Amino acid sequence: MKRLGFFVILILLLSVATVVVTTREVHSQAEPEIYLSPESGFSTITITGTGFVGYITVYWDDEEIPTLPYDVLPEGPSGYFVAIITVPEQTEPGNHTIRVEDRYENGASATFEVIDMTRAQAPQGIRGPRGDIGPRGPQGDPGTPAEPGARGLPGPPGRQGPPGPQGERGPSGGPFPLAIGIVAAILALAALGLTLLWARPQDEDRIAATTHNLGRDKENKQWLVEVYQDRPLATSVHIRAWRAHHRPGPWRKYSAEALLSLISKDVAKIESIQVDPSLENRGIGSLLLAFIERWTVRHGIVALYGDLQNMHASQFDKLEHFFQSNGWNWELFSEDDPRGQPDSPILGRVEKPLIPDEFGRRQY
Repeated sequence: MKRLGFFVILILLLSVATVVVTTREVHSQAEPEIYLSPESGFSTITITGTGFVGYITVYWDDEEIPTLPYDVLPEGPSGYFVAIITVPEQTEPGNHTIRVEDRYENGASATFEVIDMTRAQAPQGIRGPRGDIGPRGPQGDPGTPAEPGARGLPGPPGRQGPPGPQGERGPSGGPFPLAIGIVAAILALAALGLTLLWARPQDEDRIAATTHNLGRDKENKQWLVEVYQDRPLATSVHIRAWRAHHRPGPWRKYSAEALLSLISKDVAKIESIQVDPSLENRGIGSLLLAFIERWTVRHGIVALYGDLQNMHASQFDKLEHFFQSNGWNWELFSEDDPRGQPDSPILGRVEKPLIPDEFGRRQY
Protein backbone atom coordinates (compact mmCIF):
# COMPACT_ATOMS: atom_id res chain seq x y z
CA MET A 1 0.00 0.00 0.00
CA LYS A 2 2.88 2.42 0.81
CA ARG A 3 4.51 1.55 -2.52
CA LEU A 4 1.26 2.38 -4.39
CA GLY A 5 1.00 5.76 -2.62
CA PHE A 6 4.65 6.52 -3.53
CA PHE A 7 3.96 5.82 -7.23
CA VAL A 8 0.81 8.04 -7.21
CA ILE A 9 2.73 10.99 -5.71
CA LEU A 10 5.58 10.49 -8.23
CA ILE A 11 3.11 10.55 -11.19
CA LEU A 12 1.45 13.75 -9.89
CA LEU A 13 4.83 15.52 -9.54
CA LEU A 14 5.81 14.51 -13.09
CA SER A 15 2.45 15.84 -14.44
CA VAL A 16 2.88 19.22 -12.71
CA ALA A 17 6.45 19.57 -14.00
CA THR A 18 5.29 18.73 -17.55
CA VAL A 19 2.53 21.37 -17.41
CA VAL A 20 4.92 24.07 -16.09
CA VAL A 21 7.55 23.33 -18.74
CA THR A 22 4.92 23.23 -21.52
CA THR A 23 3.41 26.54 -20.33
CA ARG A 24 6.79 28.27 -20.29
CA GLU A 25 7.58 26.90 -23.76
CA VAL A 26 4.24 28.14 -25.16
CA HIS A 27 4.55 31.61 -23.69
CA SER A 28 8.22 31.92 -24.57
CA GLN A 29 7.21 31.81 -28.27
CA ALA A 30 5.56 35.24 -28.07
CA GLU A 31 7.94 38.17 -28.50
CA PRO A 32 7.14 40.83 -25.86
CA GLU A 33 6.50 44.34 -27.17
CA ILE A 34 5.59 47.59 -25.42
CA TYR A 35 4.28 50.97 -26.63
CA LEU A 36 4.39 54.34 -24.85
CA SER A 37 1.76 57.06 -25.08
CA PRO A 38 3.02 59.72 -25.27
CA GLU A 39 6.64 59.02 -26.19
CA SER A 40 7.79 62.32 -24.67
CA GLY A 41 6.46 64.53 -21.89
CA PHE A 42 6.87 65.29 -18.21
CA SER A 43 4.03 63.61 -16.23
CA THR A 44 2.01 60.43 -16.77
CA ILE A 45 2.76 57.70 -19.33
CA THR A 46 0.39 54.99 -20.59
CA ILE A 47 2.18 51.69 -21.33
CA THR A 48 0.53 49.00 -23.47
CA GLY A 49 2.13 45.70 -24.37
CA THR A 50 1.66 42.18 -25.74
CA GLY A 51 3.42 38.86 -25.30
CA PHE A 52 3.70 38.91 -21.49
CA VAL A 53 2.81 36.13 -18.99
CA GLY A 54 1.89 36.61 -15.33
CA TYR A 55 2.22 39.76 -13.26
CA ILE A 56 4.57 42.37 -14.76
CA THR A 57 7.13 44.76 -13.24
CA VAL A 58 8.05 48.16 -14.71
CA TYR A 59 11.57 49.61 -14.41
CA TRP A 60 12.65 53.23 -14.95
CA ASP A 61 16.40 53.27 -15.75
CA ASP A 62 16.76 49.83 -14.06
CA GLU A 63 14.85 50.93 -10.91
CA GLU A 64 11.39 49.48 -10.17
CA ILE A 65 8.56 52.07 -10.06
CA PRO A 66 4.89 51.73 -9.03
CA THR A 67 2.12 51.31 -11.61
CA LEU A 68 -1.58 52.04 -11.84
CA PRO A 69 -3.21 49.63 -11.17
CA TYR A 70 -0.79 48.34 -8.54
CA ASP A 71 -0.86 44.72 -9.79
CA VAL A 72 -0.87 44.46 -13.61
CA LEU A 73 -1.84 41.06 -15.02
CA PRO A 74 -1.84 40.55 -18.84
CA GLU A 75 -5.08 39.30 -20.37
CA GLY A 76 -5.81 36.55 -22.89
CA PRO A 77 -3.45 34.45 -25.05
CA SER A 78 -1.87 37.60 -26.53
CA GLY A 79 -0.61 38.73 -23.11
CA TYR A 80 -2.07 42.23 -23.55
CA PHE A 81 -1.91 44.75 -20.69
CA VAL A 82 -2.33 48.48 -19.98
CA ALA A 83 -0.51 50.30 -17.15
CA ILE A 84 -0.01 53.94 -16.18
CA ILE A 85 3.18 55.30 -14.59
CA THR A 86 4.32 58.76 -13.47
CA VAL A 87 7.71 60.28 -14.30
CA PRO A 88 9.79 60.09 -11.08
CA GLU A 89 10.50 63.35 -9.31
CA GLN A 90 13.88 65.07 -9.81
CA THR A 91 14.28 63.34 -13.20
CA GLU A 92 16.73 65.05 -15.51
CA PRO A 93 15.45 66.08 -18.98
CA GLY A 94 16.51 63.75 -21.80
CA ASN A 95 16.04 60.12 -22.85
CA HIS A 96 15.28 57.44 -20.23
CA THR A 97 14.73 53.69 -20.60
CA ILE A 98 11.46 52.05 -19.57
CA ARG A 99 11.58 48.26 -19.31
CA VAL A 100 8.75 45.80 -18.60
CA GLU A 101 9.38 42.22 -17.42
CA ASP A 102 7.02 39.37 -16.56
CA ARG A 103 7.38 36.55 -14.06
CA TYR A 104 9.46 34.52 -16.58
CA GLU A 105 11.90 37.42 -17.06
CA ASN A 106 10.60 38.03 -20.59
CA GLY A 107 10.75 41.74 -21.26
CA ALA A 108 10.81 44.63 -23.68
CA SER A 109 12.18 48.17 -23.49
CA ALA A 110 11.31 51.57 -24.93
CA THR A 111 12.78 55.06 -24.70
CA PHE A 112 10.88 58.01 -23.20
CA GLU A 113 12.07 61.61 -23.54
CA VAL A 114 11.52 63.85 -20.50
CA ILE A 115 10.86 67.42 -21.65
CA ASP A 116 12.47 70.36 -19.87
CA MET A 117 9.44 72.39 -18.67
CA THR A 118 11.63 75.24 -17.37
CA ARG A 119 12.03 76.57 -20.89
CA ALA A 120 9.30 78.70 -22.40
CA GLN A 121 7.10 76.96 -24.95
CA ALA A 122 6.17 78.52 -28.25
CA PRO A 123 2.49 79.40 -28.79
CA GLN A 124 0.36 77.01 -30.78
CA GLY A 125 0.20 77.83 -34.47
CA ILE A 126 -2.93 78.69 -36.40
CA ARG A 127 -4.66 75.76 -38.00
CA GLY A 128 -4.19 75.71 -41.77
CA PRO A 129 -7.03 75.64 -44.31
CA ARG A 130 -8.58 72.39 -45.36
CA GLY A 131 -7.38 71.01 -48.69
CA ASP A 132 -9.49 70.77 -51.81
CA ILE A 133 -11.47 67.63 -52.57
CA GLY A 134 -9.78 65.44 -55.14
CA PRO A 135 -11.33 64.62 -58.54
CA ARG A 136 -13.93 61.92 -58.80
CA GLY A 137 -12.61 58.57 -59.99
CA PRO A 138 -13.87 56.76 -63.09
CA GLN A 139 -17.00 54.68 -62.83
CA GLY A 140 -16.39 50.98 -62.51
CA ASP A 141 -17.65 48.30 -64.87
CA PRO A 142 -21.20 47.06 -64.25
CA GLY A 143 -21.36 43.88 -62.24
CA THR A 144 -22.95 40.63 -63.27
CA PRO A 145 -26.69 40.39 -62.58
CA ALA A 146 -27.50 38.62 -59.34
CA GLU A 147 -29.66 35.55 -59.02
CA PRO A 148 -33.33 36.02 -58.09
CA GLY A 149 -33.77 36.45 -54.37
CA ALA A 150 -35.73 34.25 -52.04
CA ARG A 151 -39.47 34.65 -51.81
CA GLY A 152 -40.49 37.51 -49.53
CA LEU A 153 -42.46 37.26 -46.35
CA PRO A 154 -46.26 37.45 -46.42
CA GLY A 155 -47.64 40.97 -46.55
CA PRO A 156 -49.42 42.66 -43.68
CA PRO A 157 -53.07 41.81 -42.96
CA GLY A 158 -55.73 43.81 -44.73
CA ARG A 159 -57.84 46.59 -43.28
CA GLN A 160 -60.26 45.85 -40.53
CA GLY A 161 -63.84 45.56 -41.69
CA PRO A 162 -66.61 47.91 -40.56
CA PRO A 163 -68.03 47.25 -37.09
CA GLY A 164 -71.14 45.17 -36.82
CA PRO A 165 -74.45 46.44 -35.52
CA GLN A 166 -74.58 47.26 -31.82
CA GLY A 167 -76.23 44.64 -29.70
CA GLU A 168 -79.04 45.23 -27.33
CA ARG A 169 -78.20 46.78 -23.99
CA GLY A 170 -78.08 44.29 -21.14
CA PRO A 171 -79.65 44.73 -17.75
CA SER A 172 -78.08 47.25 -15.37
CA GLY A 173 -75.68 45.83 -12.81
CA GLY A 174 -76.52 48.37 -10.14
CA PRO A 175 -74.36 51.16 -8.62
CA PHE A 176 -71.62 48.88 -7.31
CA PRO A 177 -69.66 48.29 -10.61
CA LEU A 178 -69.62 52.05 -11.28
CA ALA A 179 -68.32 52.80 -7.78
CA ILE A 180 -65.63 50.13 -8.11
CA GLY A 181 -64.48 51.64 -11.45
CA ILE A 182 -64.25 55.13 -9.93
CA VAL A 183 -62.21 53.83 -6.96
CA ALA A 184 -59.87 51.93 -9.34
CA ALA A 185 -59.30 55.08 -11.44
CA ILE A 186 -58.52 57.13 -8.31
CA LEU A 187 -56.02 54.51 -7.10
CA ALA A 188 -54.34 54.39 -10.52
CA LEU A 189 -53.94 58.19 -10.59
CA ALA A 190 -52.56 58.17 -7.04
CA ALA A 191 -50.00 55.46 -7.96
CA LEU A 192 -48.94 57.45 -11.03
CA GLY A 193 -48.49 60.61 -8.93
CA LEU A 194 -46.38 58.77 -6.35
CA THR A 195 -44.24 57.22 -9.10
CA LEU A 196 -43.54 60.62 -10.66
CA LEU A 197 -42.78 62.11 -7.25
CA TRP A 198 -40.29 59.37 -6.35
CA ALA A 199 -38.70 59.50 -9.82
CA ARG A 200 -38.10 63.26 -9.48
CA PRO A 201 -34.51 63.97 -8.45
CA GLN A 202 -34.61 65.46 -4.96
CA ASP A 203 -31.93 67.68 -3.48
CA GLU A 204 -31.34 65.24 -0.64
CA ASP A 205 -30.57 62.48 -3.16
CA ARG A 206 -27.60 64.45 -4.46
CA ILE A 207 -24.61 63.64 -2.31
CA ALA A 208 -22.31 66.64 -1.74
CA ALA A 209 -24.11 68.83 -4.31
CA THR A 210 -22.29 72.16 -4.66
CA THR A 211 -22.89 75.20 -6.88
CA HIS A 212 -20.02 77.25 -8.32
CA ASN A 213 -19.50 80.27 -10.56
CA LEU A 214 -18.64 79.04 -14.08
CA GLY A 215 -17.85 82.44 -15.66
CA ARG A 216 -19.14 84.61 -18.50
CA ASP A 217 -19.62 83.48 -22.09
CA LYS A 218 -18.75 85.43 -25.24
CA GLU A 219 -22.04 87.37 -24.93
CA ASN A 220 -21.08 88.41 -21.37
CA LYS A 221 -23.82 86.21 -19.83
CA GLN A 222 -23.11 84.82 -16.35
CA TRP A 223 -23.22 80.98 -15.93
CA LEU A 224 -23.37 78.71 -12.88
CA VAL A 225 -22.43 75.04 -12.50
CA GLU A 226 -23.45 72.28 -10.07
CA VAL A 227 -21.37 69.19 -9.11
CA TYR A 228 -22.92 66.19 -7.39
CA GLN A 229 -22.64 62.40 -6.94
CA ASP A 230 -25.56 59.95 -6.83
CA ARG A 231 -24.39 58.26 -3.62
CA PRO A 232 -21.47 58.34 -1.16
CA LEU A 233 -18.14 57.13 -2.61
CA ALA A 234 -19.66 56.95 -6.13
CA THR A 235 -17.11 56.98 -8.96
CA SER A 236 -19.39 58.99 -11.29
CA VAL A 237 -19.48 62.79 -10.94
CA HIS A 238 -22.27 64.79 -12.64
CA ILE A 239 -21.53 68.37 -13.70
CA ARG A 240 -24.42 70.56 -14.99
CA ALA A 241 -24.37 74.20 -16.06
CA TRP A 242 -27.10 76.81 -16.57
CA ARG A 243 -27.37 80.52 -17.12
CA ALA A 244 -27.61 82.58 -13.94
CA HIS A 245 -31.24 83.21 -12.81
CA HIS A 246 -32.46 80.69 -15.47
CA ARG A 247 -32.07 77.33 -13.73
CA PRO A 248 -34.17 74.58 -15.46
CA GLY A 249 -37.06 72.85 -13.71
CA PRO A 250 -36.97 69.23 -12.44
CA TRP A 251 -37.70 67.64 -15.84
CA ARG A 252 -36.03 70.15 -18.18
CA LYS A 253 -32.67 69.56 -19.80
CA TYR A 254 -29.66 71.61 -18.69
CA SER A 255 -27.83 73.84 -21.21
CA ALA A 256 -24.48 72.07 -20.73
CA GLU A 257 -23.63 68.80 -18.99
CA ALA A 258 -20.60 66.57 -18.39
CA LEU A 259 -20.04 63.14 -16.82
CA LEU A 260 -16.74 62.36 -15.08
CA SER A 261 -15.48 58.91 -13.95
CA LEU A 262 -12.91 58.64 -11.16
CA ILE A 263 -10.67 55.81 -12.45
CA SER A 264 -8.31 55.98 -9.46
CA LYS A 265 -7.21 58.42 -6.76
CA ASP A 266 -5.18 60.45 -9.30
CA VAL A 267 -6.65 59.63 -12.74
CA ALA A 268 -10.08 60.68 -14.08
CA LYS A 269 -11.89 60.11 -17.39
CA ILE A 270 -14.35 62.43 -19.16
CA GLU A 271 -17.16 60.12 -20.29
CA SER A 272 -19.17 62.88 -22.03
CA ILE A 273 -19.36 66.65 -22.42
CA GLN A 274 -22.15 68.30 -24.39
CA VAL A 275 -23.64 71.75 -24.99
CA ASP A 276 -27.09 72.61 -26.35
CA PRO A 277 -26.65 73.08 -30.15
CA SER A 278 -28.46 76.42 -29.97
CA LEU A 279 -25.71 77.74 -27.62
CA GLU A 280 -22.64 76.63 -29.61
CA ASN A 281 -19.77 79.03 -30.44
CA ARG A 282 -20.37 81.06 -27.26
CA GLY A 283 -17.47 79.56 -25.29
CA ILE A 284 -19.67 77.59 -22.87
CA GLY A 285 -17.94 74.27 -23.67
CA SER A 286 -14.50 75.80 -22.96
CA LEU A 287 -15.79 77.24 -19.65
CA LEU A 288 -17.13 73.81 -18.65
CA LEU A 289 -13.88 72.03 -19.65
CA ALA A 290 -11.77 74.56 -17.69
CA PHE A 291 -14.00 74.05 -14.63
CA ILE A 292 -13.55 70.25 -14.86
CA GLU A 293 -9.77 70.76 -14.86
CA ARG A 294 -9.92 73.04 -11.80
CA TRP A 295 -12.27 70.69 -9.93
CA THR A 296 -10.12 67.60 -10.57
CA VAL A 297 -6.95 69.45 -9.54
CA ARG A 298 -8.54 70.38 -6.19
CA HIS A 299 -9.38 66.69 -5.64
CA GLY A 300 -5.82 65.40 -6.24
CA ILE A 301 -6.16 64.29 -9.88
CA VAL A 302 -2.92 64.44 -11.90
CA ALA A 303 -4.18 63.19 -15.31
CA LEU A 304 -7.40 63.61 -17.32
CA TYR A 305 -8.31 61.68 -20.49
CA GLY A 306 -11.24 60.74 -22.70
CA ASP A 307 -11.90 58.18 -25.47
CA LEU A 308 -12.64 59.14 -29.10
CA GLN A 309 -15.46 56.79 -30.10
CA ASN A 310 -16.32 55.57 -33.57
CA MET A 311 -19.90 56.90 -33.29
CA HIS A 312 -18.53 60.48 -33.20
CA ALA A 313 -16.10 60.09 -36.15
CA SER A 314 -18.10 62.57 -38.28
CA GLN A 315 -17.41 65.30 -35.68
CA PHE A 316 -13.66 64.64 -35.22
CA ASP A 317 -12.66 67.89 -37.01
CA LYS A 318 -14.79 69.98 -34.64
CA LEU A 319 -13.69 67.97 -31.56
CA GLU A 320 -9.99 68.19 -32.49
CA HIS A 321 -10.21 72.00 -32.78
CA PHE A 322 -12.12 72.22 -29.47
CA PHE A 323 -9.70 70.13 -27.39
CA GLN A 324 -6.46 71.42 -28.93
CA SER A 325 -7.56 75.05 -28.53
CA ASN A 326 -8.00 74.28 -24.80
CA GLY A 327 -4.49 72.78 -24.44
CA TRP A 328 -5.36 69.06 -24.73
CA ASN A 329 -3.35 66.37 -26.57
CA TRP A 330 -5.24 64.78 -29.50
CA GLU A 331 -4.24 61.28 -30.70
CA LEU A 332 -5.81 58.87 -33.22
CA PHE A 333 -4.56 55.27 -32.97
CA SER A 334 -2.56 53.90 -35.90
CA GLU A 335 -3.26 50.53 -37.53
CA ASP A 336 -0.33 48.82 -35.77
CA ASP A 337 -1.28 50.25 -32.35
CA PRO A 338 -2.71 47.43 -30.15
CA ARG A 339 -5.16 49.95 -28.61
CA GLY A 340 -6.83 50.50 -32.01
CA GLN A 341 -8.26 47.07 -32.83
CA PRO A 342 -10.25 46.72 -36.12
CA ASP A 343 -13.58 46.08 -34.36
CA SER A 344 -12.96 48.39 -31.40
CA PRO A 345 -15.37 51.34 -30.91
CA ILE A 346 -12.42 53.42 -29.58
CA LEU A 347 -10.42 55.16 -32.34
CA GLY A 348 -8.25 57.52 -30.29
CA ARG A 349 -7.75 59.47 -27.08
CA VAL A 350 -7.54 63.02 -25.74
CA GLU A 351 -5.58 63.67 -22.55
CA LYS A 352 -4.12 66.44 -20.43
CA PRO A 353 -1.66 66.06 -17.51
CA LEU A 354 -2.10 68.32 -14.47
CA ILE A 355 1.12 69.50 -12.80
CA PRO A 356 1.75 70.59 -9.15
CA ASP A 357 3.41 74.01 -8.78
CA GLU A 358 6.11 75.08 -6.31
CA PHE A 359 3.55 75.97 -3.57
CA GLY A 360 2.23 72.40 -3.31
CA ARG A 361 -1.03 73.27 -5.07
CA ARG A 362 -1.92 72.14 -8.59
CA GLN A 363 -2.23 74.07 -11.81
CA TYR A 364 -3.17 73.09 -15.36
